[in-house]
Amino acid sequence: MDNQNQSYFKLPLFFTFMCYCIWTAYSLINYFSNIETNHEYDTFFIYRITLGTLDLYLLIYMISLYFFQKYRIYDLTKNWKTICLLIAVFMLIRYYLSTLEGYILRIIITQLIGNFQIISYDDIPICFSILKWFNVISVLGILIILFKIITFSPSAVDFNPVTLKKIHIRIFSLFLSYASLEAILLNTNVINKLLESSINVMQLFILAILLLWIILYKLFNIIVFDCFEQLDSQVSFKKLILIIIRTAFWSGFVSTIIVCLLLMLYMPGNLKLKYKIQFYSSYFLYIFSGINLLFSLLFCRYFIKSFYKIR
Repeated sequence: MDNQNQSYFKLPLFFTFMCYCIWTAYSLINYFSNIETNHEYDTFFIYRITLGTLDLYLLIYMISLYFFQKYRIYDLTKNWKTICLLIAVFMLIRYYLSTLEGYILRIIITQLIGNFQIISYDDIPICFSILKWFNVISVLGILIILFKIITFSPSAVDFNPVTLKKIHIRIFSLFLSYASLEAILLNTNVINKLLESSINVMQLFILAILLLWIILYKLFNIIVFDCFEQLDSQVSFKKLILIIIRTAFWSGFVSTIIVCLLLMLYMPGNLKLKYKIQFYSSYFLYIFSGINLLFSLLFCRYFIKSFYKIR
């Protein structure tokens, strides 16, 4: 990677990494201040500060990457005070939203389940997932607003079309490879078993996921580079995001239909929906991952060609 590429990725990576470090430090302080309540090292804590936050920080990276390039922010020496202010305000708002999320979850447990019994304890994971994604969407919305209202000092760096094309191929491969990988992380049955196991098993799982991500990234990079190599026009960042969204949606949609057909053929019809979902997460999600990867590779080539009208 040359100096131009480094300056393209440097500030978004710095911003995302600093946000991650600050939030991890807060989580560590909060965890060890209550260590007397934990009889052994909590594997869920390790998962929560690594793979459990990967979705959020990848989205933060994508948004910061977009706005740093849109406003031509490449020089840290000109913008370090503004970036520090952005990090401070953003993390304070995220802390407030996280506290609010925990407060709402406690109300659900004590009131809706304990007193009124409107929902059961089995619905807690669903409530937790809804609150998590509400938090993620809120945090990203706040980040977009902050980028809109905070003023940065633009740079005069220009990137030639060839360099930009290579940069966008790497971005596309990074996020699309994670979209294919995420199906494995959705297997709640496997994740719960890992959380109940030792810390060494959890670390091996995290290492395996990261190695698999690197392999998928290289695979997508080869295929996407071959497709983008035919382009004469400059690759657009907005078109890139649309291609990623459409590819992830349609590959997931088609894969889900195929897996549902398999479920209808091989699953007993007298099972309730709850047990069907458990059966799906236990046996069919890895099949879904493989099918989704195949369709991701096919759809990304199709949408690249359709968006850029390759002959």
